[in-house]
Amino acid sequence: MSAKCIHERSAEETGLAKAVWRIVPLCFLGLVLSFLDRVCLGFAAVTMNADLGLTQADFAFAASVFFAGYFLFEIPSNLILVRVGAPLWLGRIMITWGLVTCATAFVTDAGQLHALRFLLGVAEAGYAPGILYYFAQWFPKAHRGKVFGYFIIAQPIGAVVGGPIAAALLGLDDAMGLHGWQWLFVVAGLPAVVLGCVLLFALPRSPGQAKWLTPQEREWFANTLAEERAAIDHRGPASAWSTLRHPRVILLAIGYGAFAACFWCVVFFLPQIISAAGANAVLASVLSTAPYIAACALTLLAGSIANRARRLEAWSFAFAAVAATGLAAMGLLLNSPGSVVAAVIAVAVILGVLPIFWAIIPQFLTGKAAATAFAFVNSFAALGGFVGPMAFGLIAADTGDYALGLWVFAGAALASGLVWQASSVFARDAAPERALH
Repeated sequence: MSAKCIHERSAEETGLAKAVWRIVPLCFLGLVLSFLDRVCLGFAAVTMNADLGLTQADFAFAASVFFAGYFLFEIPSNLILVRVGAPLWLGRIMITWGLVTCATAFVTDAGQLHALRFLLGVAEAGYAPGILYYFAQWFPKAHRGKVFGYFIIAQPIGAVVGGPIAAALLGLDDAMGLHGWQWLFVVAGLPAVVLGCVLLFALPRSPGQAKWLTPQEREWFANTLAEERAAIDHRGPASAWSTLRHPRVILLAIGYGAFAACFWCVVFFLPQIISAAGANAVLASVLSTAPYIAACALTLLAGSIANRARRLEAWSFAFAAVAATGLAAMGLLLNSPGSVVAAVIAVAVILGVLPIFWAIIPQFLTGKAAATAFAFVNSFAALGGFVGPMAFGLIAADTGDYALGLWVFAGAALASGLVWQASSVFARDAAPERALH
């Protein structure tokens, strides 16, 4: 091996190690707080619904309206991020969502709760797709899937952490004059404000601006990423508008919207499903974390698959089929311990597929087109998050239990996998992928 190759290899290894340790933990912690911020509504509902006099429909709308704000502002948020840079915009997102979450602790009726949940969606719009775009500007394809996995695992960890925290805080009724569910929103919001201030100064906008990289490491990042962008730019759409009309992007978005609807139904209603089986509020909060523990391991495995897989859409379909099986089994085993086991399978696979799924976009898009695609696809997740919990809650209110809703969304999970597989028809222009060894 020549001295030049050894030098380049050394710059690659040390530069990547520094980038992973300097960037990923901050973004990871932000997603943990983001997920905790979302799921705390489900945990709070066990006691909050009675305190505020919320009906099943009131709660379902509170869970759903967050995603309306998120959907409307997702693409504008990512386009602003491209213009002003990740540090400023991601920091702004976290500060505002933290403040809105804290304010939610002091609502007194359904109307106020619905208004703040909508504002929370507006405030948080763009965080996850902004991070994915930011990582795509930092990490080459050979390493991107694993880095996506390191980031996405924050979601199940947020739920794992959230369960015990929720259980403890729900027991703080009347502490300093606040209900336990009020403490839950305060504790979920304040750390986001602090971390948002940190992001403003700690994140470098690009490898070229990272003072902690050596000149050789910055050169390796610049050369490697430039080569990949050159290979993509002449094959895929270049503008935001052409990206929104690209058939592959549209199919990925539709499938992801259906898949997200399934996920958020489980997230928001799992504590209540477990409570309906006879568990008290504290036990329901603890048992609700079990699926996310399994999701942590599967997400890391999926990140390695994403680095090496040749057909990411086929892998995504396989995960979706298993998720559908888990959701259907939850409905069949409702009100029994078996429903928790089925939930472990469903949630673990729904989260586990994400590093594989999100690795598809940077294979055929870059720059503003990639930022637009990340936001557009994730906005459909917000749309699914709006429609899914609302529909699930209405079905539960009409039938008196959760079984039919789980079966309906099992079908939606399978349909999403089929749509993702269909999107591979339009992959002819994508950059060549490495085979799975």
